[in-house]
Amino acid sequence: MTLQVPFRNFISAVSRHLERPLVYLHRDGATTTVSAADPGRGVVVTSTTDESLSKIKERLDHEGFSVSDGQWTEGHALQSEEERQETYIGAVAYRTRDESPGLWLDAFPSEPTPAIVLQAIYSEFETHGEMGEVSFEEFLRLAKPTVVIVSPEQVAAFLRQRAGC
Repeated sequence: MTLQVPFRNFISAVSRHLERPLVYLHRDGATTTVSAADPGRGVVVTSTTDESLSKIKERLDHEGFSVSDGQWTEGHALQSEEERQETYIGAVAYRTRDESPGLWLDAFPSEPTPAIVLQAIYSEFETHGEMGEVSFEEFLRLAKPTVVIVSPEQVAAFLRQRAGC
């Protein structure tokens, strides 16, 4: 029997239905599945949240739960570590040679700084010969770039907003 609850109710539901459970965390993109079970009784309590793993672990540790990586499932395999790592999106709006707007996007396995994103776009343009002999500083002056970094939590929020579309 599986009880699915909002994450804000997970701790109280587990405390009410399970004795001294081990809580498992499974990250899937920007969403974490939190689950605890009593296999002998066939009881599973599960929830999902877009909070960061560190915040979830901190909250559960504070409440006295043992926390481990994994997930109670019913017959389907977990994703590999590579498939479930957090993904940050780096976007750069910039002025092109003909002064029309350009947009560049890339994905990063950890949170990049704006400087890292700018270095990535510059390196890509340089590698593909899209700039000629232009220094990084000159590229910044001419392109007038604007950097946006989108976190996994923000991606999850966008997806929730568009769920009905």
